Amino acid sequence: MLTRLPRLLVLLPFGCAGLFMFLQPAVAAPVYQWKDASGQTVFSDQPPPAGVAAEQLTMPAPPSAADVEASQQRTKAMQQQADQLSAERRQREQRAAEAAKQAAAQQPEEPEEPEQNTYYDPQAYYPDRQPISRPRPPRGDLPVRPAQPIVIPGGARR
Repeated sequence: MLTRLPRLLVLLPFGCAGLFMFLQPAVAAPVYQWKDASGQTVFSDQPPPAGVAAEQLTMPAPPSAADVEASQQRTKAMQQQADQLSAERRQREQRAAEAAKQAAAQQPEEPEEPEQNTYYDPQAYYPDRQPISRPRPPRGDLPVRPAQPIVIPGGARR
């Protein structure tokens, strides 16, 4: 059994290549489109039943080996550019963090006092006056409102 295993491993790539060669014509098979009895659109690689009008669709050709290679090269170039931009961004962030750390180290220990407004001092204008507060009478001591409007003798003048 062990002597057959290496032979199988040697033949395995050829068997896979043969399998792909048989599958390739299935990809290139024609595709048919038609509507069935319930009105549903059907796509199939098998011809429709007799008496059903169908349209044979033309499928685009698979990309050539040169197209595949070109797309792989573009993908590789974009990945390299993305890696380069990512590295540059990390360097910028690192430099910004170091600059922030240095700026924090250079700042004085005591915070500066905010500037005060020297243009207005209420004590300078009114040094002996206190704000006026008048107490309100309690709710029950309010005068009663008359039920009838007060009539001014002689009528209203205009």
